[in-house]
Amino acid sequence: MTPWQIILVLATVLLADLVAHWIYAIIALRRFEQSPLFNVLAPPEEAVAPEIFSVETSDGVRLRGGIYFPTDGIPTSIVIFVPETGGTYATALNYVASLLDQGTAVVSFDFRNYGESEPDNRYQPGYWTTPFELRDLHRVIDFVLDQPQFAGLPLGLVGISRGANVSLAVAATRPEVQVVWSQGAFRLDQIVLRQTRRSMEYMVGKWTWLIPDWHVNLTLRLMFLLAERRIHASFIRLPSLLPRLSDRRVMFVSGDRDSYIPTEMTRDICLGAGHDPDDSLWIVRGAKHNLERVSQAKQYDQKLVEFFDQAFKNCRQSNSTAKKISQAAQIAS
Repeated sequence: MTPWQIILVLATVLLADLVAHWIYAIIALRRFEQSPLFNVLAPPEEAVAPEIFSVETSDGVRLRGGIYFPTDGIPTSIVIFVPETGGTYATALNYVASLLDQGTAVVSFDFRNYGESEPDNRYQPGYWTTPFELRDLHRVIDFVLDQPQFAGLPLGLVGISRGANVSLAVAATRPEVQVVWSQGAFRLDQIVLRQTRRSMEYMVGKWTWLIPDWHVNLTLRLMFLLAERRIHASFIRLPSLLPRLSDRRVMFVSGDRDSYIPTEMTRDICLGAGHDPDDSLWIVRGAKHNLERVSQAKQYDQKLVEFFDQAFKNCRQSNSTAKKISQAAQIAS
């Protein structure tokens, strides 16, 4: 073969490969948009009534939420509950009711297009994190910080599934958030690759190992581009944000029977945030996705309370030390 013939053959192969990537990206997009169905637990029947609030985001969407005050009515700390996809501010008590007995006020809210918050017709929400969810949480944090009754109190987040991703992403850019309980966080690229591999194995069988991950990821990148155009939003990738959480107190939680998020992924996220899994990772025995408390209620409540008690205690000590240093510097000057 002449050099030109070789070039023509290679160009034809590359073009065919590119066309194949686009075709499979379109096929994969259909499955990607068929979000898995998770059962969102109904709020407790005898739940305490919250104080309702509403705020408007920077792009004009009104959010509604509720403030659950501690049992004695005097908060010593604040936790913002960030619900899972399909969850509402009322589902907070499925997870964090035990904090109310420890002096913590729980602030929860509905994301746009969910619950009692306004719809945003520019955006079709799903299970994946976008700047719209981040914008909503930023606004709720601003609201909390503006409340005189919460002035000077340590602030933490509890996020579930997509809410965990939103919590980690926002905490990475908000130094006011000192503590995060991340339950069921995931990496978009890894979870989609994992599900794609499962589908390929089902359709093709054992021969799927012949197709390397990098080749599959090329198709998935094209699929993400198509998906982002369809929902009019970009997806948030956690890996670039995680290192900023190395100086925060974070607990990463997942269930060992979670069929969507393997424990190895949770461990990788923990390490990516600069935390030691021996101290900052809890794998709940027998728990499926979002059902860690259902599986181990007593242990869950104890772990949650102890984590925030110790974390907030450290926050108060650090804030007190910083205040004394600042006062000493002012006197010296």
